[in-house]
Amino acid sequence: MPSPIRRLVAGVATLRPDDPALVAALGLSSRLEAELHLVHVAAGFAASGTHEEVLREVAESVAPGAMRTGRVHCRVLTGLRVLLDRRGHSDRPSAMTAGCERHCVSRRPA
Repeated sequence: MPSPIRRLVAGVATLRPDDPALVAALGLSSRLEAELHLVHVAAGFAASGTHEEVLREVAESVAPGAMRTGRVHCRVLTGLRVLLDRRGHSDRPSAMTAGCERHCVSRRPA
């Protein structure tokens, strides 16, 4: 018998309720009762906390009650964090993994 899927990671392109990956990931996560990490890469250097709150609100509008399950986690990486992760830090996790595992570099380059 195959192992159940326990964790999903979905890249969300937009912070809008009609994002196809967002809708599909929330539906699949609900059906499988799997933990879901929603990851969005934001352009620029704005604080990701604001974008994370928007992503949580959008996820809740698409699937009411999803955020209260404790299985849906939202993470937004800024352009700076992605650049730092891709510049010579080969021993670090990829940008998507870094967002989910919170090992992302958050300082500006020298």
